[in-house]
Amino acid sequence: MSDRLIYESRKSKVFYRTDDSGAAFAVKVLNFEFPTPDDISQFHNEFDIIEGLHLAGVRNAIKKTRENGRHVLIMEWIKGQPLKEAFRDKTGDIVDALHIAIAATSALAEIHENQIIHRDVTPNNFLVDLQERRVWLIDFGISTNLNLKQAFIGNPDRIEDTVSYVSPEQTGRMNRTVDYRTDLYSFGVTLYEMLSGEVPFTGSDAMEVVHAHLAQKPVPLIQKNPDLPQVLSDIVDRLLAKNADDRYQSARGLKHDLEKCLAAYEKSGADFPAFPLGEADHSSIFRLPQKLYGREAEVAEIIHAYDAAAEGARKLLLVGGYSGTGKTALVHEVHKPITANRGRFCSGKFDQLQRATPHFAFLEAFRDLIETLLTENEDVLADLRESLEEALGEEGQVLTNVLPSLEHIIGAQPDVPEVGGAEAQNRFHYVFRKFVRTLATVDNPLVIFIDDLQWADSASLDLLQALMSDPESGHLLIICAYRENEVDPTHPFIRTVDEITEAGLIPDRVHVRNLGEDDLIALLSDALSSTPEAVAPLARLVQDKTKGNAFFATEFLKSLASENLLTFDFEAARWVWNDEQIAQKNIADNVVELMAEKVRRLDPQTQEILQLAACVGNRFDLETLCWIADLDPETAAARLKPALAEGLVLPVAEPPVPAPSSWARTSDDRGARGIRPHAQRSHHPHRRAGD
Repeated sequence: MSDRLIYESRKSKVFYRTDDSGAAFAVKVLNFEFPTPDDISQFHNEFDIIEGLHLAGVRNAIKKTRENGRHVLIMEWIKGQPLKEAFRDKTGDIVDALHIAIAATSALAEIHENQIIHRDVTPNNFLVDLQERRVWLIDFGISTNLNLKQAFIGNPDRIEDTVSYVSPEQTGRMNRTVDYRTDLYSFGVTLYEMLSGEVPFTGSDAMEVVHAHLAQKPVPLIQKNPDLPQVLSDIVDRLLAKNADDRYQSARGLKHDLEKCLAAYEKSGADFPAFPLGEADHSSIFRLPQKLYGREAEVAEIIHAYDAAAEGARKLLLVGGYSGTGKTALVHEVHKPITANRGRFCSGKFDQLQRATPHFAFLEAFRDLIETLLTENEDVLADLRESLEEALGEEGQVLTNVLPSLEHIIGAQPDVPEVGGAEAQNRFHYVFRKFVRTLATVDNPLVIFIDDLQWADSASLDLLQALMSDPESGHLLIICAYRENEVDPTHPFIRTVDEITEAGLIPDRVHVRNLGEDDLIALLSDALSSTPEAVAPLARLVQDKTKGNAFFATEFLKSLASENLLTFDFEAARWVWNDEQIAQKNIADNVVELMAEKVRRLDPQTQEILQLAACVGNRFDLETLCWIADLDPETAAARLKPALAEGLVLPVAEPPVPAPSSWARTSDDRGARGIRPHAQRSHHPHRRAGD
């Protein structure tokens, strides 16, 4: 047996190995002698995802083991070259490009039909044999079997080599779940590059590319390569739609159109007549559209409040409604237009069990904001550092005591005198106001979203009042969501709002109601690709069962699909259901009962690890969980997986990182992938799902 090193990075080495029989393998070795649980979990993820599948378009995983104390993956050896290299300077080879695109689409269809989302589709992660016109998909290190609502790019500079290929929802900045359609967007970028020689979006830094994915429309491919058929350019345009619902909904549907395009091109050249796209684009996976229904007026009110803040105003917006009506989803709907226009958005959520922690949600929000700020390039950070140092003076430690990650921007701060009681509170408010003034500017208006204000502590309410009464503050919008059924006129939050109003700042108010039957008809019509008339009876059933509560309605529909009461008929190419069976189905009376029932359906081991995670708090990391549960990372992750699938816990972005001046460039097995701090411990944080 002999090994030959073919690639080395900070995290791993890849060897070409032949055994005594002459069989060849790719051997990946984790470099770290003492890896963290997260390092081990991510390294093994590739094996765990594809083990035993033996798909024609995927490099097979053979074995995971340990050699010389290191974690090792034995993989199938593929004799091919990366797609990026194969099509460098070959934008005119349209026939070859279509053949390879069809083969690559088949590979994507295979993994999607096995409930795998790759999440890192780039031309470096396809190996191709141009002679045989074969394609293999590789590198499943960050792949998942779950639809995830998470911020994939906490820091886009960390994956600067792939940020050109991420979908808008994968940036974590548009309140959308990452499902298999993220791979179709990334494949659209890959096709664009194959056929034009360049990616659709570039920028001076990674953050600029992220904004382009969110807000800019790509130059049509045919303008970059006039020799292409118009239909092929249209196919790529469809793949690059910002909204996942406007893209192809299945890799099989995409493959059908590519095959039709190839046949027409080989017969008639580039001038063949256009044909309708998506005729075979059917998905058997039940998926609710990722947009809001019946909320147009409410969204417009929030945007109006933001526009006023962007012009220089100081605004307070109250969003009220019953539990489960979708207040949080409504506010996060404006996340994309805000960040796409260089606005700053951060959010925090009060926890019923964290009332003893002063300023809990505000500190969570500003930790989120600091993490976002650390994604900026060094020039932007240098300007921000100068502004903050000037504003905070010698009192910066007042903030770094409660926001330690702020030191990554402004550095260690001198000690401040110890004071107590009202003097300490007044000093905190004074410094925090200056902090917010510095961050909320004409170039970067600031939106702070604080959720579940009915559980706010008194210190947080005092801080809210201090920020709203600051006459020098502007370009600021604070949005407060609360459950109307849990407050009355004597509630501390309501009294605080009354005091703010009496001081002269009148809040804007948005009431979030239940969905009406017409809203449910529109939702089901889109979800089931059917006519409003056809889905109206089902909508009436859902309305009757859930009273239009958005959370209940969506959970009820998901349960219909999971229990095969709502199924896809392949012969008829449409969704079907039985009204009588659905009418007999029961649903919980309230959110707590519904969530408790979901937990009770989990196996005992998953329930136990959720109990331990809850002891940590509403956020926890895998390393801490492994320690308190006395489990290895693989076992802990496996026991968490059913809870992730049910949406009971959600992955969140990594914690803040040091400023770029202290970063070290690193890479993984695909080449340079960005920047990571030298000594930061690697965690995989999660949080419990809220409403």
